[in-house]
Amino acid sequence: MRFSCPASVIELVEVVFHSTVSDAVERVVEFCNAIGKAPVILRKEILGFIVNRIFRAPIRESVTLYEDAYASAEDVDLDVVKRLGCPICAQDTTEIDVFYLARTDEYNETGLASAKPNRIGKEMYAGQLGQEGW
Repeated sequence: MRFSCPASVIELVEVVFHSTVSDAVERVVEFCNAIGKAPVILRKEILGFIVNRIFRAPIRESVTLYEDAYASAEDVDLDVVKRLGCPICAQDTTEIDVFYLARTDEYNETGLASAKPNRIGKEMYAGQLGQEGW
């Protein structure tokens, strides 16, 4: 089971299926439903699960636009929020460490330059958390 953060607000729970515990998946889904969560079953384990994998692309591109001085973080956020609903500054409240470490893992796994963590994410992960860092 992987709860989305903050678990007290987001109802999604990702449940990873594994053939050695296939009978437990049903019980986990029942438990999730009983505590008011919405379980999503992954048929096999994958780095980043579902949401983090999908969310990487808009975060990566949003931060790149800011880092390369195409627009301010606030303007990128406003554009993205009005169109997609997932701002750069969401990282301040939704696990900057997870974003940074997921990007690092993706880069280490693929070697793709596009997967390499942005400078801003690295700085925020290094302890300069919060919107004052923008």
